[in-house]
Amino acid sequence: MTRRRSPSIGRPAPAVVKAFELSMAAPQVIAMRSLMLLSSSAGRAGTAQEVVRMGAEKVQAWQESMTAMTLQAQRAQQEWALAAMRQWWSAWTTPWQMTASRAAPRPLEVQRAISNIVNSGLAPVHRRATANAKRLARKKR
Repeated sequence: MTRRRSPSIGRPAPAVVKAFELSMAAPQVIAMRSLMLLSSSAGRAGTAQEVVRMGAEKVQAWQESMTAMTLQAQRAQQEWALAAMRQWWSAWTTPWQMTASRAAPRPLEVQRAISNIVNSGLAPVHRRATANAKRLARKKR
C-alpha cells in the first residue's frame, strides 16, 4: 500500500520563508543604521531624517500588521460561524439527508487559519525590512 504525501511536504510555508528573510534583513538594517548614526556628525540632515523615518516605519508596520492579522482572524471566524449556521439550518431544510457541512472546524482548517494570520501579520514588517536593507545597501556612504 502506497502512502500519499501531503502537498505541503518539501516546500516551506510562506510564513517560514518570510520569517527567515526577515531574520536576515533586520540585522543588516540595524547594522547599517547604527554605523550611519555612529559615523556621521550630529548636525547632518540625512541622519536625522533616517532616525525619524525609522521610528515612523516601525509604528506604521505595527499598525498594518495588527490590522491585517485582525482582518484575517475575522475572516476565519466568519467562515466558521457560517458553517455552524449551515449545520443548524440544514436540519430544518433537509431533515432526511446527511449534510456535508460541520459546525466545528477541523484541526487542519484551524492550522491553516493560524498560518494565514501569521503570514498576513509578517507581510508588512517583512516588506519594510527587506526594502530598507536594499535601500541602505545601495546608498552611497
